[in-house]
Amino acid sequence: MTRGTGSDWALPLIAGAGFRERLASDPVFTDTFFLLEHRRLRRFYLDTGAPRLVYLCGEGLSALAHDLGLAGSAGVAVLEVTLAEMLIAGGASPADLRTAEDHLDRGWNHLSRSAHATVTTRVLPQWYLLRAIVHKARGETTAYESILTDGVRDAWIRDHAGPGDRAPIVRQHVMMRQDSHQHLTLLVSARGYRDERPLEYYRTMKRVIEFLTNAGLVEAASTLEREFVAPFARVRHGVPLIARVSFAKNLAHLSALRGDRQSAAEVLRLAARSADTAGLHGQVRQLRLLTKAVEENDVRGALETFRLQP
Repeated sequence: MTRGTGSDWALPLIAGAGFRERLASDPVFTDTFFLLEHRRLRRFYLDTGAPRLVYLCGEGLSALAHDLGLAGSAGVAVLEVTLAEMLIAGGASPADLRTAEDHLDRGWNHLSRSAHATVTTRVLPQWYLLRAIVHKARGETTAYESILTDGVRDAWIRDHAGPGDRAPIVRQHVMMRQDSHQHLTLLVSARGYRDERPLEYYRTMKRVIEFLTNAGLVEAASTLEREFVAPFARVRHGVPLIARVSFAKNLAHLSALRGDRQSAAEVLRLAARSADTAGLHGQVRQLRLLTKAVEENDVRGALETFRLQP
């Protein structure tokens, strides 16, 4: 099979009865199969940067698991959470958010019954994060705050997850509070997983930079800039296009705050073109808003996070 064509994901759907019977009866085989298929989907996402295309390739696998009545599969849980992530990354419509919720519900059903502790430890914080983002995108503030609070208090995460595993939900909870002291604590605590989880470390630096730039704290953001750029350089070959577009957006915002509106506008133009080509609708909306703010020379607090327009 040729990787990256998308057509090879249809093969499991036309597999013989023996293959389906083994999926339905052998939990180890089931987890292995879906984890491997999930890995291929992630690789495809890195190659294309197009979440809609990745979703179309993977939704048949979700349907296969559902049709077979599989339960408690860590591999299926990872798949369902990733499919929800693809729909959220596309950021196209309320209908996509509803479908993302369906995948998250299926993912939860598998996670809650799975005996695969390692996978659950990695995926459960991501599940809480994506569920929160769905509420945030709709402007459902109470539900957004509630699911984040549930996430940081979750007993499984507390007892099994290390700092790097907990980082996504802890980080989002701090972002919700918009408190400078908590962001400073987040920054300091990130050093505990800088080497073990470089991607999570970069994501934490990114969120702190966004807090500083939105607050107009140019000097503080400039001081932290190197600690933001260097971790990105370390992980950039392993992140999808959406992450690279968002990184460029942060740099453009900082440039505009320093008064270099011309450079900021050019970076935003190139980033918007890439985002539009890949179908990253949420990023396109944010980039347009930031571009407008740059043109009007009013960029403090201009970097809006994901929310669908009514």
